[in-house]
Amino acid sequence: MRPSAAICQLVTQPTLEPITLAQAKEHLRVDGTDEDALIGLCITAARQRIEEECRRAFLKQKWVAYITGDIGTCAPVELPRARLMDAETFLLEYRNSAGVWTAWTDYMKQAVREPALLWITEQPADPDDIRSPQDAIWRATFWAGYSATATDVPGPLRHAILLLTAHLFERREMVISGATVTEIPKSLDWLINSFRVPWEGAIR
Repeated sequence: MRPSAAICQLVTQPTLEPITLAQAKEHLRVDGTDEDALIGLCITAARQRIEEECRRAFLKQKWVAYITGDIGTCAPVELPRARLMDAETFLLEYRNSAGVWTAWTDYMKQAVREPALLWITEQPADPDDIRSPQDAIWRATFWAGYSATATDVPGPLRHAILLLTAHLFERREMVISGATVTEIPKSLDWLINSFRVPWEGAIR
């Protein structure tokens, strides 16, 4: 069975957003503080939606990827979030015959590629063999993002967050009555298209 890391969970959220509250309020032309909480929610929602669309983490955040199938030298697996922060802690574990997650160090990764590749250089002697093909026998814990600094996020992505923040802030209902509903400008797609990360899960 070809390996796949399609199952992933966010463990640690970024500590800040790529754009500040002040930048968003200037873009929205909002004065005062009454709407600050709502604008903050819109910023976070916009960032998360564009990250998902691009399969990227913008600012430093920790992920866990559960890998199904068998990974080896001939079947590397793609980590589901770019970009891998190679200087940060990376932990690979396998589930042994007792069902216990155990650290594994015989692996290699190609961090400069987006998405990063991971493969095993030596297989464990006692993997958990009592499992269905859909069960994860490996899991990788890693940090992803451009950095922990907001200004390191590329300008087009930061501007896209501003555009989507404005869209969410100005349209607060699921249905708008008595108004012409228009799509978010194509400029949002133009801003993020070159940052989308292709992802297959495993390399054939």
